[in-house]
Amino acid sequence: MKFIFFVMIICSLLGGCSLGLENKIYNNLSEIVDFVVCGDSDAMSVSFMCGRREVEYKINGYSTELIPYGVLCVSLKNDDENIGNVGYVLFVGTIKYQGDMQKNPYDGTWVADIKTIIDKNENISVDIVINETKSSFKLKSVDEDWNVASNDLVEMLVDRYKEQLKSMVIDSVFKGEVYIKLITDTEGYSSQYYYYVAVVDRKGGSFNFLVSPKTKEILASNNTMGN
Repeated sequence: MKFIFFVMIICSLLGGCSLGLENKIYNNLSEIVDFVVCGDSDAMSVSFMCGRREVEYKINGYSTELIPYGVLCVSLKNDDENIGNVGYVLFVGTIKYQGDMQKNPYDGTWVADIKTIIDKNENISVDIVINETKSSFKLKSVDEDWNVASNDLVEMLVDRYKEQLKSMVIDSVFKGEVYIKLITDTEGYSSQYYYYVAVVDRKGGSFNFLVSPKTKEILASNNTMGN
């Protein structure tokens, strides 16, 4: 009986430690994605991604206040340097958002942030207008066959990298920030998405890993923290 009681105490302490780390991660998120919906044609790929990220988006080991984002992204399959303007009209049920898109200088995509999280269960469609030529898309969820969501990655992060995370807790304060993103191959126009999880400390160190949302397999990882 004493042995069983001892085992129960140890299990409780270990569970409490994991739960404590999970709470610290949630309290130090600098970005987390909720979902993405997509559409595609011969000319372009369109995605709309919602989540929350810090007001001052700086990768410096400090997490600030989170605000919602809703980023529309257009990847042109035959980019034309003569494009003068890319506009959008996004429909979420009976609600309409519209405006102009900006070109991302890093990857050549066109993006716009409506700065709100929408209801992904609504009918979502978008008109993309390029030099007065309109293309229409019905956006659909891409996660029907996924076996992991962004929230599951917090538990996965603690399970696999507990020692690194514990080393970042000093005087009960987590000295870092956490990013949970969805990325895809915009250059190859792949429909395959990956979760990217990164933990950054306040000394410039970090560790990160890439996860398949379908298999939950870690496909790649990198650690510059020395733990």
